[in-house]
Amino acid sequence: MKTPRLSFLCICAIVTLCIASCVNTSTEEIKTSVTRARYARLFTYQEDSLYTYVNVYLPQDTTQVFRTYLLHRQDTPPPVGADTIAVHIPLKEIGCAHSTQIGFIKALDELERITCVGDVNLLEKKSVLAGRKDLGEFFNGWTFDIERLLSISPDAVFFTPYGNEDIASIEQSVRTALLLDMSAWESHPL
Repeated sequence: MKTPRLSFLCICAIVTLCIASCVNTSTEEIKTSVTRARYARLFTYQEDSLYTYVNVYLPQDTTQVFRTYLLHRQDTPPPVGADTIAVHIPLKEIGCAHSTQIGFIKALDELERITCVGDVNLLEKKSVLAGRKDLGEFFNGWTFDIERLLSISPDAVFFTPYGNEDIASIEQSVRTALLLDMSAWESHPL
């Protein structure tokens, strides 16, 4: 007698699970767990059905978030809080403030997306960008030239903060997202 009752309960459970899995969840945000990169310690990311959230941490205290980015594919940016920077992906036009970022973009085979650099005169003669006459530049010495950056207007600029820049002021002045490259403080080359 217990076998038919157990079979009936199992069938009811399976039917309930099947019905529950058919419920439309497209309007809900389904967040996954936070993912840490295998070798990098200064960022984590979290994906859901619509966005990817990236947290960049302070090198001196990896429990404190330095910047939060929300990567999205929609034409209009989603509403974000004051402490989050919305970045439309894929990036079409990229700026590289420092030559190390050029190498990262080259490794991704996306050199043609680089439209500007910090200072063209600081490119090495054997640089993969040497000789490109179409590159804009946005540094005035070692500080951002806001007017130049506004006129070039790349989708994003990869930038290594060294502590003497007022990043928040720059971010408020331009439409370009400053994507922090913290690789200088990573302990592993990958």
